[in-house]
Order: sequence, then structure tokens, then C-alpha cells
Amino acid sequence: MIYGILSIPFLAAFLYYFSAVRIQKKCFRTMTEEERAEFLLEDIETDEIKVFDSSRAGKWLAVMSVCWFLGYPIIQLHKRITE
Repeated sequence: MIYGILSIPFLAAFLYYFSAVRIQKKCFRTMTEEERAEFLLEDIETDEIKVFDSSRAGKWLAVMSVCWFLGYPIIQLHKRITE
């Protein structure tokens, strides 16, 4: 029972980082020709510019917001270790 309770922050931190990776890989796309014309970027090379697709990222952002509070100690520990 106690191990189950102690494992909650680790699970939340795992889900937080998993969601971040999913957003990074799946929710950014290249610009379309219409968007280039809208932002007046026709003369600039826009191959490296990515657009955030918020319609695809909604559920992952919700998971990240819930897991942030539950996994806060582990997320901060990971941040300190990787700095």
C-alpha cells in the first residue's frame, strides 16, 4: 500500500515527460503555402520553421497540466540533476 502511494509522483513524472515527447514529435508541422503568404514569409526560407498544432496537442497538454502537480518533486529533482 505504501509503495503504491510513493510511486504516484514517479508515474506522474513519467506521464509528464511522455506527453512532452509526444507533443514534440506529433504536434509540430511545417508551414503551408497559405500560412507563408499570410505571414509574408515568401522570400524567407521557412523549412526550419514549425507551426504548433494546438488541436492535436489538447489532450497531451491536459495530461501534462494534471501530472505537473502530482509529479512536481520528481520533475524538479530531474531538472536539478540534468542542469
